[in-house]
Amino acid sequence: TKKGELCSECGGARINEIGRNIRLNGKNIFEACLLTAPLLAGFLRSLEFDKRRSSIAGPIVNELLTKLSTLVDTGLDYISLNRDCATLSG
Repeated sequence: TKKGELCSECGGARINEIGRNIRLNGKNIFEACLLTAPLLAGFLRSLEFDKRRSSIAGPIVNELLTKLSTLVDTGLDYISLNRDCATLSG
């Protein structure tokens, strides 16, 4: 695609079809990354897993929550996670 144009297949998600179709509580990873750190943390805390899935997802969710907390603590809680690094200053 040309610079500035959205991909007709992924709609700008930059994630393949398989990744776009994996959902947790109705959101795929692209949709989750549109959220700010506090909203994503709330979304992650709302997830419920059975015992088997919890043993797999629990450590991942905890690691994500730790990283999101760092964003909030450093004052970056207002940006969405899909933001291109080149758009950040400082």
